[in-house]
Amino acid sequence: MYLWQIRHIPNSWRNLISFSTLLGLSLMSTGVAVVWVSSAQGQGDSSQTTPPKTPGTKTPDPAKIKAATDFMKRVHDGLYDRSSIRADIEQTVSIGAQKFQVTGQYVNAGQRLRLEYTIQPDQGVSGSLLEVSNGKELWSQMKVGETKRVTHRDIEQIKAAVTSTKSVPDVVLTAELGLGGLTALMASLERTMVFDAMKEESVDEGGRTIVQGRWKPEVAKRWPTSKDGLLPVYVPDMARIWVDTKTMFPVRIVYIKRAIEKDKKVYRPMVSLRFSNVQFDAPVNDQEFEFVNTDKTVPEDITRQFLDRMKQSAGEDAAKPGTELTTPKK
Repeated sequence: MYLWQIRHIPNSWRNLISFSTLLGLSLMSTGVAVVWVSSAQGQGDSSQTTPPKTPGTKTPDPAKIKAATDFMKRVHDGLYDRSSIRADIEQTVSIGAQKFQVTGQYVNAGQRLRLEYTIQPDQGVSGSLLEVSNGKELWSQMKVGETKRVTHRDIEQIKAAVTSTKSVPDVVLTAELGLGGLTALMASLERTMVFDAMKEESVDEGGRTIVQGRWKPEVAKRWPTSKDGLLPVYVPDMARIWVDTKTMFPVRIVYIKRAIEKDKKVYRPMVSLRFSNVQFDAPVNDQEFEFVNTDKTVPEDITRQFLDRMKQSAGEDAAKPGTELTTPKK
């Protein structure tokens, strides 16, 4: 997400595990995201406020865009201020006829990450995914039935490649794909979307601020549209983020799809991610961020794939007229 940077829908639910990972939660969960690294295309600096030109919609108010963008920056920055975050997660995915549920736990402490969840499709075999990072390496373990895959990523190599190379935002986004985490998800939203609406609501748990985002024009044009101006069935049109007004934590993220049904425009949730039982700044056990390969599955090192993609991305954008290479912000 760079939140949605795939050009084709996978043809089996097993690949949809990876698909949902990229789409929503799983920009925190990056173990199988390498399937689409070669398609990562998101561009644009987070400071850009050009409203998207969606057929049949009004041009958003620049003042509202600025207010919503500033608010989302506060949300993103607030995640960095937490010494640790622990939460239960629940995700529902509905892409055409493909539907499944994801449940699990998320733990983050600085550069360290642990994410584990199970995937239950409406039909077929269930699966599971485990992501563990000690801040220097990231290990991913995916199980589908009796099949298991383990991948390894050298985070320090990826970081060094970003900081040592003059790079356009695409390269930074690819690095985020390699590193993962909720902060990477928020960074992705900031880079690829224009936040054009914001409102308050009250629930039993307290106040919520709902922020809506749509693709920036240069991101939306990456996909073909139908004669009705609709994006492909596998691409959402917008995202809505529910932020706890007191803690400034994004407790819910929903990706929404626009469609035409009986000559009427409808909006339906495509992927919904919810955090519950959130704990901030609690002590963590260092062992939670150490990967243990219990059955000795041979790991596949995919660091080079990310580095090659970053190099390719920089070369492609450098060749575009008017593209200025800049050093990524730290």
